[in-house]
Amino acid sequence: MAVPTPPAVFDDSPTERRREQRGWYWYDWANSAFPTTVLTVFLGPYLTDVAEAAAAGAPYVDVLGFDVRPSAYYSFVVGVAAVLQIVLMPIAGALADHTGRKKELMGFFAMLGAAATVCFWFAGDGRYLLGGALFLVANIGFACAFVIYNSFLPEIASPSERDRVSGMGWGFGYLGGGLLLAVHLVLFLRAESFGIDSGTAARIALSSAGLWWGGFTIIPLLRLRNRRGPGRPRRERGPGGGGQLQAARQDRHGAAPLPAHAGLPGGLPALQRRRADRDLLLGHLRRQGA
Repeated sequence: MAVPTPPAVFDDSPTERRREQRGWYWYDWANSAFPTTVLTVFLGPYLTDVAEAAAAGAPYVDVLGFDVRPSAYYSFVVGVAAVLQIVLMPIAGALADHTGRKKELMGFFAMLGAAATVCFWFAGDGRYLLGGALFLVANIGFACAFVIYNSFLPEIASPSERDRVSGMGWGFGYLGGGLLLAVHLVLFLRAESFGIDSGTAARIALSSAGLWWGGFTIIPLLRLRNRRGPGRPRRERGPGGGGQLQAARQDRHGAAPLPAHAGLPGGLPALQRRRADRDLLLGHLRRQGA
């Protein structure tokens, strides 16, 4: 009779947890390029300019049968993106719970969003529909990856460590997003001295934000580990869905972060709370650079 192989011992020592924590910080550094450079500063004005160029003086542009004013095109796309987030974020969180492959799913959504952001380079010359579609894909990738990323916190940090680890990740994100944005603002404001126009500078900023996001995402993917396989008993997952759904009952500075249900209407404000101060600051920077 074959002797069953005992399960591998999972090293959850403080040393290994610190290694994962340092990897976890890097994803905030990576993905902060999207809300700072893309969402807060460059994409709205750039996509509006592209839509106005496509309209060629007409009052509206056609968006899949809808007549939309060029000046309102970005707001229209943001509204569609919010609806898609509401639908897809809980699905992404539940899928991560059910399969036990949180790291792989986080990597998939992050790389999907980063690739779409890189492709903003091609959203010029009146290609407003391409720009809008790329934004939808990038925003979905960002939101779904962020849901899963946050759900790692209670696994890599003990209750006494979570405030410190969360704060470190937040601060690291501020630093990464701020540094990249500063470079992009210099490029944009001094575009003529670099021999390019402002539109090209904006496209470089948008695309390089995607490269930053995707490139630095490799670090957490190498360090984070999946804790539970797909076959764990239902009682461990909690009633009605998953451990992430249970963990979602408190925000990042409590016992657990924002996971699966952050995509629901009540969860969307909570998901953005940790970036509110940064967005206010960067909005001020944008006005200064206008």
